[in-house]
Amino acid sequence: MVKREYTHVDGFNYTSLIGLSGIYIFQELYGNLVYIGMWYNDDFRSRMRKHGSDVDSKYDSNIHYIHVIIVDQNIYPILPLEHLYIWYFNLTDQQLLFYKWDDNEEVVKQKAKEQNLDIGDSIKDFLLTFECVLLEKEWGEDSAAKRYGEVEKLSSKKYQCDGSIKCRCYRCLLNRRKN
Repeated sequence: MVKREYTHVDGFNYTSLIGLSGIYIFQELYGNLVYIGMWYNDDFRSRMRKHGSDVDSKYDSNIHYIHVIIVDQNIYPILPLEHLYIWYFNLTDQQLLFYKWDDNEEVVKQKAKEQNLDIGDSIKDFLLTFECVLLEKEWGEDSAAKRYGEVEKLSSKKYQCDGSIKCRCYRCLLNRRKN
């Protein structure tokens, strides 16, 4: 009997992310952002599994969406970029490296430049240069988180703006910044 390969971890189809690196943002069903993290060297599935097994993890059954920002780690240093997102979305539950919570945008841009992130005019415009895909939690026929499905392409996970107040596209996500 041929063993089926998993395509999902806790209901999220990760197959479009194989071979990539980036930043991920956990979002609850009603829009709250609860955690920002990073993965690299093709370990997205293992990072999600680790979150699922950690007792103190923000990754729980309330997470219904994962925004995934694709980062070429040969061009951008991923750790300072992860903390730029943490600062931008003001997730004060997370430890912040490189920047301070009370830093203004100009100070953050200067500190980012010291970490080889050349932001340019605005942080939001810089963040919009990255490609983002949206993973939505999927459920199986038995009402449990889905484990098997189709292998997907990255382009199938891009979310277009629907113009609604609850839009989950990347641009609208950045527009809902808390600071």
